[in-house]
Amino acid sequence: MSKTVSSRIDNKIHKDLVERCNQLGCNINEFVGESVKFTLYNESNFDFDPDDEIANESKKKGSESIIINTPRVFDCKDGFLYEDGNNLGKCLDFVLRNGQVYDKGGNFLGNIKGSLKAKIEIIE
Repeated sequence: MSKTVSSRIDNKIHKDLVERCNQLGCNINEFVGESVKFTLYNESNFDFDPDDEIANESKKKGSESIIINTPRVFDCKDGFLYEDGNNLGKCLDFVLRNGQVYDKGGNFLGNIKGSLKAKIEIIE
């Protein structure tokens, strides 16, 4: 069973919400429902697409950016992705390709530990 929730938001927030939903290909009910679920329970299967222009508005207005130069190294064991022993979720929630790890948005995150092993080639 589901319940209806009503909320008043200002025009700019509504405009941005509609724009975000259009970019993601979802409706407002889906977006708001998953947002509430994420806020309350810190879980959602929804991709909120944090790398788009709306989400980065605050960065454009003077926030500092952090650049990480250290490559990240992951393990994929028993169907879960780990970084430094911390479970990051199911491997299926990421894109694993040629020993590299990408998020669902196609952003490179790092490498699988096993792909970093030295390769020895004998040349005669």
